[in-house]
Amino acid sequence: MFLIPFIVLGIVQIIKLAIDYSSGQKIGIEHLFSSGWFPSVHSAMSTSVVTLSLLTHGRDSTIFAVAFTFAFLLWYDAVNVRMEAGKHAMQINVLNNALEKKWPTDKIKNRKLKERIGHSPSEVLGWIIIGIVLTLLLFWLYQTVMPIFL
Repeated sequence: MFLIPFIVLGIVQIIKLAIDYSSGQKIGIEHLFSSGWFPSVHSAMSTSVVTLSLLTHGRDSTIFAVAFTFAFLLWYDAVNVRMEAGKHAMQINVLNNALEKKWPTDKIKNRKLKERIGHSPSEVLGWIIIGIVLTLLLFWLYQTVMPIFL
């Protein structure tokens, strides 16, 4: 059962690579470890942990409360903190470009900051739902198929 959230992570990462590839982006190993854009891997994986704790310990358990609290912090961070940091990066990139045009020099030329590190509320909500569905499916497989092999 410990592996279910990691399987969810793997499935969502594969979906992320497929989405990036289908949109014409150049795919590299860095895509496996990048944050931001669609889908929200953090949301799906943390939701998987919450769903598993609900299924195995119930809604009144301390384990479910702790899992939900930490997942909520991840969801909040993705929508608010990381999205705002991306907006700041966008403005810094604009300033860097303006400085580079005004005073071209190697000292000012910086690597462009990553602007998309957060998620919209709909992206997070969508992948919370996907995380629940994938976890329920994997939990069902664990409960019904795995005993056959043991």
